[in-house]
Amino acid sequence: MSKKPIIVFEGIEGSGKSHHVKLIVNFFKKEKVDFLLLREPGGNPNSEKIRKLILDKKSKFQEKTDLLLYLAARNENASILNKNYRKKIILIDRFIDSTIAYQHYGMGLNLNLIHNINKFVLGEIKVDFTFLNIVSEKNMIKRLKKRKRLNRYDKFKLNFYDKVQKGYLKIANSNSKSYKLIDSNLDQKKNVDIFSMELLLMESKHITNISNLQFDRDDALWVCNIKLNWLEFLNYQNNIAAIIAENFCNSYYGRRMLF
Repeated sequence: MSKKPIIVFEGIEGSGKSHHVKLIVNFFKKEKVDFLLLREPGGNPNSEKIRKLILDKKSKFQEKTDLLLYLAARNENASILNKNYRKKIILIDRFIDSTIAYQHYGMGLNLNLIHNINKFVLGEIKVDFTFLNIVSEKNMIKRLKKRKRLNRYDKFKLNFYDKVQKGYLKIANSNSKSYKLIDSNLDQKKNVDIFSMELLLMESKHITNISNLQFDRDDALWVCNIKLNWLEFLNYQNNIAAIIAENFCNSYYGRRMLF
């Protein structure tokens, strides 16, 4: 049995991260892909109780308390992760790098402390691939204003979100082979198509690193069946979808199918 990856979705408030996850989950269900979905904080009854405590607008925790609460919620998910690790595709809405981006880069807590507690909680569990949604300050504010309910983390000062997003980018730059940046200022439907195509190709070829993804004739036939708009993908530079689409469109099979 092939080893299944852990794929994480990260981004600051208003980046469209959770919306993309929801649409991808619906797409996976339609394609009958076996997967597990978790969110942080949350994911099981105990973690959800901690989530309510963390995000309650009336809560006023010290920064170290926030860190320990997030990691306590993660610990409650550890048994679920261990049970399904490498057996199912695991999709997680926020994970380890959220803690680093928010609690270290945003709040200034010790990075080694965060790493050590994560190691204690998760053991040998490792993330294979991360989608990072990047959003402008203007669009973040616009989207947060549309929310019917705001939680405690939706109401921090703007410079905090700036520090967090820059922290995410530092993490991504140091792990470029396992990170994919998504411009969330673009049309969400196009981004979801990119997500879906990449994840399904990774699953169909049983790989855990998108940098190892190779495109061949069988893939050309397969991707046509999920009806993605390849010509639109050509507008995305430095994107694996654009590279695949370009190779496909220039191939004998691609020209026959598309034109």
